[in-house]
Amino acid sequence: MALDEITAEHIIALIARMRSDGYAVGTSNRVVMILRYMYNLAAKWKVPGVTRNPTGGIELGQEAQRNRFLTREEAQRLVDAITVDENRTAANAILLLMSPARGATKSPR
Repeated sequence: MALDEITAEHIIALIARMRSDGYAVGTSNRVVMILRYMYNLAAKWKVPGVTRNPTGGIELGQEAQRNRFLTREEAQRLVDAITVDENRTAANAILLLMSPARGATKSPR
């Protein structure tokens, strides 16, 4: 379909199919956000035929907010994996992020 043929109903149907296929709300939200951004850029760049953004009235789904911490075993597996990784910059950055901050409280695990 051309950009000017896509309607809000098409996007809503796509999101409904994604959810019925088991995609997470966060994934379908990202699709809407990417489409919204794409149409905003098309309008900014004056792409012929783009006169409206069909995502305008579509509300994003409620995402579950989670905080999850690695268990000791998961952290050790991650350290073992990045120890042998070729990308030393990324490996060192991950190790730095995993190091405990001074004065931080300990995780309950």
